[in-house]
Amino acid sequence: MNKKKSKTEEPKSRVPRKYKYEFSRMLIDHMAQGLSFSSFSAIADVNRDTLYEWLKKYPEFKEARDIGYSKGLLFWEKAGIELVMGMKGSARVWEINMYNRFKEEWKAVVKEQVS
Repeated sequence: MNKKKSKTEEPKSRVPRKYKYEFSRMLIDHMAQGLSFSSFSAIADVNRDTLYEWLKKYPEFKEARDIGYSKGLLFWEKAGIELVMGMKGSARVWEINMYNRFKEEWKAVVKEQVS
């Protein structure tokens, strides 16, 4: 008794996931590993536009993004320290990553060095 889906019935996998309060903690943990805000869309199983809508609609999610941003910065700064201390890695790749992820902070650092 196979029940055929009607052509108008949307498959469950395409229905956007609703916001869950626990996404805030999950986002902080995600970004603390050096991962981006945008890539959290894969964890929440939504598109990136949905994440930006959640920022507007849920203050705790916006706060989590801001905290996650700082934790991500910490993660990548520690990676830079390891490079300076002689661990494996490419300083140039790290520098490009820092500039692209943390433009405002990185521009300030570069400006201070030039002055």
